Amino acid sequence: MYSLIRTQKGPTAIYFENNFYRLQKQNKNGTKRWVCTNRSCSCSLLIKDERLQIVRGQHNHTNEKPSLSIIQTIDNLRQTVCSNVSKPITQIYNEILSTYRQNNGTAELVPMFDMLRSTLYRDRATVLPKLPHSLHRLILPNVFIKNLYNENMLFCDKKRPSRILGFASITAIKQLDLPDELQKESVKRQLANILSLPLLPINKIIAAFHDAADSLVIINRNFQTFVDYVEKTYITSPKFNPVNWNHYNTLSNRPRTNNQ
Repeated sequence: MYSLIRTQKGPTAIYFENNFYRLQKQNKNGTKRWVCTNRSCSCSLLIKDERLQIVRGQHNHTNEKPSLSIIQTIDNLRQTVCSNVSKPITQIYNEILSTYRQNNGTAELVPMFDMLRSTLYRDRATVLPKLPHSLHRLILPNVFIKNLYNENMLFCDKKRPSRILGFASITAIKQLDLPDELQKESVKRQLANILSLPLLPINKIIAAFHDAADSLVIINRNFQTFVDYVEKTYITSPKFNPVNWNHYNTLSNRPRTNNQ
C-alpha cells in the first residue's frame, strides 16, 4: 500500500516501499503515472482510482530519505504551524518532537529545527496578512480585531495625520466594575495619558505612567488591578520592553505596534 505525502516544497508525492515518487502525467483514461524522485531511476507506478495497478522497473539507487513516520511528523508540524498561528513555531516544533519520541523512540532522528526553519516560517506566512509597506496600507482582517468573546477590540482607527490603532476589550473593562467612573472626563484623560505612553520619549515614560496611575487610583481604588497589569506588562521589569513598543523616534519613519 502506498501513502500520499506533502513534500517540503509543497507538492504531493507518493511513498511506496521506502521510495518516493512524483506525479509525471495524468492520462485520458484516468490513470496517473508516478516516477521515482531520483531522476536517474526509471522505476514508476501506475495508479487508477487511487489503486495501484502496475509497478515498473527496479530502483538503481540506495534510499537515503527519511521514513514515512518522519515524513508524516513533518507534515503534521507544517499543518499545525498554519492552523495555530498564535503559538510560536519553536514551541510547536518542540511539542511535536517530544510526542514523536515518546511514541517512536529516538532510533531515527527528526530533522533539526534549523533545517526546517525557512519552510515552517514560509508556511505560516501563507496564512498571515502580508506586511504592508506603510501603516496607511495596513488591512486588518476581522479575525485580528476580535477577541475570544467575539467582541470588536478595535476602538480607534485614526488615519490622519498619522494612523493610530487602539485596541481594548469591553468585557475586560466591565470586569473592572467601573462603568460610572469611565464616564468622568478626569478618568478619560488619565486613561488617554496611559494609552499615549508609546508616543513619549523613553526617559519620560515611567514618570508619566506613575502620574496617571496615581490619579486613577485616587479616583477609585478599583483601578489598581488595571494599573498593576500595565505596570507589570509594560513598565517595571516588563514582559514587553519599552524599546520594542515606543514610537517616539520612529513615528514618522515606519509602521510600528506596541506588541511583539
